[in-house]
Amino acid sequence: MGKSPSNNLGFPPEIIRFIGKKWVIQILKEGKTSKQIRFGELKKKFSITPKVLSEILREMKDLGLIKKETKKSFPPTVIYRLSNRGLKLLESMKIIEEFSKKPTEIVYIGNSFDRKKIKKFLILLAIEKSILRMGKPELKIIEERLLADFNCTLEDCVSNPSPLKKVLRKMFGNCYDDILDIMQQSLKNSDDEHTEQFLEFMKMK
Repeated sequence: MGKSPSNNLGFPPEIIRFIGKKWVIQILKEGKTSKQIRFGELKKKFSITPKVLSEILREMKDLGLIKKETKKSFPPTVIYRLSNRGLKLLESMKIIEEFSKKPTEIVYIGNSFDRKKIKKFLILLAIEKSILRMGKPELKIIEERLLADFNCTLEDCVSNPSPLKKVLRKMFGNCYDDILDIMQQSLKNSDDEHTEQFLEFMKMK
């Protein structure tokens, strides 16, 4: 299987979708604050069922966001620590949160991020969020159709929304307007020219 394409902030699509799950951001923040993550402490603090917490931690490990360590003791003690990727993701989400509150300001961490990239990333998140409301399988189908019919990705559609519009209208018909409403709500705090042009194009009949 080929490597997943990364978005403008350097994370593959599966991570972008994963951070939308309940508890993920809270667990990342807890890992940064306490420097380590213990299963029992998380379960107690957030009132998560053992099954759900196990699934989240396993997926976080598979995505490279945390590292699992087993200490030699009886019984063995398992702890999790944020990886460099997990720390970077948490900082990226902080930037996006601040940028969403103050969209007219340029926000930087070192030289890695700029205003244009963050705006595009916010649009990409809005696209994925609106499609996921229709179902995760639908998102995968749309990604496959974009690649097969137009040789492009969802990220490409941020700058050239025409293929996305065609695929969404063909798949969802009258429900297209519902998807567009979710996009508009997600981007309501972004008043830059690129976002306005994207939404205006998507609204055209």
